[in-house]
Amino acid sequence: MSENENHHPGTVSKILWHFTGGPKWNIVKNTQHKQPKPAKEAYQNIISIIESMTLRLGQYSEVLEVNGPDVFIPKEQKEIKLKTHIVSSPVCCLADVPIMHLEYIAKRYGKFAIGFRRDSVINRGFNPVLYTLNDTPVITNIVNSLNQLRTDEEYRFDPINEIINDLNEMKAKNILNDNYRRFEDDVEKLRNRFREAYKGIVHLLAYVKIFKENEFHTIY
Repeated sequence: MSENENHHPGTVSKILWHFTGGPKWNIVKNTQHKQPKPAKEAYQNIISIIESMTLRLGQYSEVLEVNGPDVFIPKEQKEIKLKTHIVSSPVCCLADVPIMHLEYIAKRYGKFAIGFRRDSVINRGFNPVLYTLNDTPVITNIVNSLNQLRTDEEYRFDPINEIINDLNEMKAKNILNDNYRRFEDDVEKLRNRFREAYKGIVHLLAYVKIFKENEFHTIY
């Protein structure tokens, strides 16, 4: 291997760091607290990782809040602003930070961290994240896709519920007869596929790091 192939720029780290003193999660507001954990708690977290040889999922999640397009509601004869609030699957984070910049990260996530070789964690399922601003077409496309897949009964634009309503009307008029049960089963299978697809995209959001323009300096 040539000398150039062995060389890595200073912005790429061979060691990924798991900080154990990051701010706790505010369940009510779905965001991190501003202050890191007490040093004693961060130290105990390090000891727990070493003793158990295990990294655990934390409470941290990506929270996506986006205003969607205006949608016309026929029954109400008005338009409403479609709002989306989605919380991703919980994540366990490693920081790709060159060692000379660890002091800066420690101000936010505490002074206790454990390092792992990049190739080791990649082989065990860790994956680089996608950084994106909170109002980009990337996020809009994700939100639109999720809205198309939502099947919760409170969601007024659920296409599955519309199909069921149509089937019930046809049943009431004796149009479906004995075939109703077969249609009902097919609709439920379709609903389950929508649910699995929805959960899959929400899980994908765990690998999307959303930030605002004034937070560019926090990217590492």
